[in-house]
Amino acid sequence: MSDRCVSLAEVRQILLELKSVRPETAFSPFHNSTLSIAQSTPLSIESANGLFDCLKALSLTTNEGKEYKLNDAIICKIVDILPATNVEIRSIISREHIVLSETSIKEILDTVSNYN
Repeated sequence: MSDRCVSLAEVRQILLELKSVRPETAFSPFHNSTLSIAQSTPLSIESANGLFDCLKALSLTTNEGKEYKLNDAIICKIVDILPATNVEIRSIISREHIVLSETSIKEILDTVSNYN
């Protein structure tokens, strides 16, 4: 088993596969609630993976002009939330303690809009 971030679309696929091989009585309430949340994503796993790859390939800049690459955890949040505004992008990125340039935020929003 490996540690990696997965999108809600991938969680949905994993849980649906698990549910198909396990009897309903063995499917825990935790699994049911997680599946319910994962089913809220509008993206297929293929679209989620495509968006992930596109976001991973972006070369962004901070307000200070430094290059910045999105890490996997941030990309998964973006894929799951599908932000539509600058404020949403800033909120997701804020845990990294950086400020992206307006151009970089627009790049992210444009990329997300292609999948939304």
